[in-house]
Amino acid sequence: MLAAARALCGNEPGIACILGTGSNSCLYDGKNIIGNVANLGWILADEASGTDMGKRLIFDYFREEMPKTLAAQFHNRFPFSVEEVLEKVYQGEKPSAFLASFSKFIFQHLKEPYCYQLVYRCFADFMKTT
Repeated sequence: MLAAARALCGNEPGIACILGTGSNSCLYDGKNIIGNVANLGWILADEASGTDMGKRLIFDYFREEMPKTLAAQFHNRFPFSVEEVLEKVYQGEKPSAFLASFSKFIFQHLKEPYCYQLVYRCFADFMKTT
């Protein structure tokens, strides 16, 4: 985080954030990190991370809350059963990376209102909690 804060802010105070498979943020005084939200990992937190977006997408897909046309496109690209997803998430080697891999689909369909709103909600939650 310190390297990200220094790269982003230089010697000026500011807030630095990292969003990837996970997420993190800090308050930087221009020299040191003077505060940050507890990093609770991908299961409990990581708002706006690729993993968070993937979790929300998978949840909506299997609960049939995703628009049908988008769900059909998702299924054509990722023909996983519920059991296969659960196995990859609960017994797989890198479950957060598996879930984050779906963020590319979201990005490719960002003009779809559903995907746009999913990303918007993730970033709103990130801003609210960090």
